Amino acid sequence: MLGGKPQDKIAMLRELGKGSLILRGVKFIEGTAEMEPGFEPSFAALGEAIGLAEGTYVLYVAAEADKGVEPDTILARKRLQKVWAAVLVNGVPDQRIIAVAVLPVYQPHAEHELAPDAVPAGEPHGAHVLATASGA
Repeated sequence: MLGGKPQDKIAMLRELGKGSLILRGVKFIEGTAEMEPGFEPSFAALGEAIGLAEGTYVLYVAAEADKGVEPDTILARKRLQKVWAAVLVNGVPDQRIIAVAVLPVYQPHAEHELAPDAVPAGEPHGAHVLATASGA
């Protein structure tokens, strides 16, 4: 999932159509709410892709946690605020994105939902966009 060619708006649009998009170019500096350098193109492409897509999407930032330690939901909320601002600045209307810091226990009831733990282990913490039931 990491590496390879950067995500462009068409690649993002395809992933949104499948129900889940991990913004690979958006990573946080461990233990902080600061994004690693180079995140801007991901948000620009996302702004264009959402403009071409139908529906509403959920934006979430998973909380960091070491094994056996409670997730840091305060840090997740701070990160979500940063990501939310970057999404809005890049032209995504706030009516198209629902922002959540931590997803509740997974209860499958829609074809396009993805459990938060479905993100591969060891994946750097970043931003994820999921299609809602009306999103694809």
